[in-house]
Amino acid sequence: MILPEGVDLTQAQAWYAKWKAGQTVMVNWENDLEIGSAKLLELRERALERLKELLDRVRLFWAGQPLAEVVQPLPQVTNALPILLKALREGLRLWDRANAGAAPSGLVLPLVLSGGFARADLAGLMAELQAVQEEMETADLELRLGRAARNLLQARLRRVLQQYRALVPLQFGEDSITAETLPRLYPKPGHTPDRPQASLTVIGDPPVWQVTWQPMEQEPLKCWQIRRSPGPRYLKNRERVVATLPPDAERLWSTPATLAAGGFYRVYAVLETENERGSRTLHGGPA
Repeated sequence: MILPEGVDLTQAQAWYAKWKAGQTVMVNWENDLEIGSAKLLELRERALERLKELLDRVRLFWAGQPLAEVVQPLPQVTNALPILLKALREGLRLWDRANAGAAPSGLVLPLVLSGGFARADLAGLMAELQAVQEEMETADLELRLGRAARNLLQARLRRVLQQYRALVPLQFGEDSITAETLPRLYPKPGHTPDRPQASLTVIGDPPVWQVTWQPMEQEPLKCWQIRRSPGPRYLKNRERVVATLPPDAERLWSTPATLAAGGFYRVYAVLETENERGSRTLHGGPA
């Protein structure tokens, strides 16, 4: 069988294989973004902790001097990265000026923070922050390019399948088994289910995230699905199914907090018509 655009089975299979490979590549880039986001947060927290210690020492030992008077408020960990980097650059300059002057009473120069943390260590933290941010920007671009290529290929495959569904009844007959068993391309007509009422609690030691949800009456349910999207917020185009449960299963799903942290969850009700709807976004906080 050859479709109107000259596509045969071999070509369609090749496009499908390329589509699957692209999906895998996108998941890898998504994982890189998730790992980078966690690493960036850890670096931000470490850098801010050391910057606070530096500024506190400057205020204490250089009190009443210009060096202490120009110290700026500490940024928040949630501030945009350029704000944090600017504060770190200024902190490094203050460190240089402190080392270049006379040592205040009770302090030996060059200034070293607790644990032997020197100026070069703070500069290294800042450089690592910038490197991780650049890696994440690269991963984000690759992911967007991958999605664009995936969407174009999906449109091509959808067109091929539409042609195939139109050609099979013409070639084999409307009542043939081949025609009757053709898979659907779109959900059957029907309504969208009500939004599942779900909640998340953190229990136990070590902590476990436990998701529960309420039953849905008079709905022709096909299954429940638990879907996850990596942080910092739930994005539909990044969600992945982590569990599929039959409609009569116990309405409970759990996962170790160490695996769940950094992600957001939703419970989906999927009808027999393939129509679906998700719960509100669930998040249990850090592990």
